[in-house]
Amino acid sequence: MGPFLAFAVMFQVICLTIWLVFGRRLARIGSLLAGVFVVGSTASVGIGVLLLPFSIIGLMFFLVGLLGFVPLMTGTVLARNAADALRQSEKSNTDSAVNLMWLIGFAAAIVVPLLMAWLFGDVLYEIIEQIDQVQAFDRFRFFGDSF
Repeated sequence: MGPFLAFAVMFQVICLTIWLVFGRRLARIGSLLAGVFVVGSTASVGIGVLLLPFSIIGLMFFLVGLLGFVPLMTGTVLARNAADALRQSEKSNTDSAVNLMWLIGFAAAIVVPLLMAWLFGDVLYEIIEQIDQVQAFDRFRFFGDSF
């Protein structure tokens, strides 16, 4: 599940970046991106709702509880951009094309990260393992230099 989530976040960020940079010029495929954003928004709000009790408790005792609201804000941003992309797409496409592209975007937001995790999941685990080994070595080096 780890590689899928990592690739899903990367896919969402890439799609959001493309929309924010080229937005108005991509009105024809806006509904495709809207489908992608709806999946990301739904997942973000779901995670935010799960974290909400812990965030409120963390807010009462520590300010670190503010970090628990990040998924809710992310979901809001993605939902707003999904609505904007859908609105732009409706201006230049027929209703059936908008609906079809929206469904394709919805499916792509799930299938593309699954495919990427299947193809590159092992590579991601190797990279993480190498980073962990370097950090573990750095901890020993710190103690070795202090004597």
